[in-house]
Amino acid sequence: MEVSEQIIQVLDALGKKFGIAVDWSQQNVLPWLEKLAEKLVAYELYSSVAWIGIAVVAIAAGFVLAWILVRNSNTWDADYRFFIWGCYTAFCVVFIAVIGRQVFDIVACKIFPEKVLLDYITKTASTR
Repeated sequence: MEVSEQIIQVLDALGKKFGIAVDWSQQNVLPWLEKLAEKLVAYELYSSVAWIGIAVVAIAAGFVLAWILVRNSNTWDADYRFFIWGCYTAFCVVFIAVIGRQVFDIVACKIFPEKVLLDYITKTASTR
């Protein structure tokens, strides 16, 4: 199979995901591909922003929950407080990792959108 056929198959798979059928004989394929690429990069950008928002809300909610649990505890045992704050710290580490990953995705979308497209195409091609 030639490289051009592989690219067409990957682009067909992209079209199916967006619910669009592509007629490769038409002259307007290039503008369609450009628009599809812009939408894919915008999707990655906005989904990354959404994940950062979810992570920030989760960290804040986790802090409030940990504070309430420690403050309203009838037993002021140091082990209990250590356990609660330890769980919160582990929770924060996970969500800070999520934030870090999404920040790099946003940077890639703004600085090097071709990388986002290439990553998506290679991921889609490898799952076929």
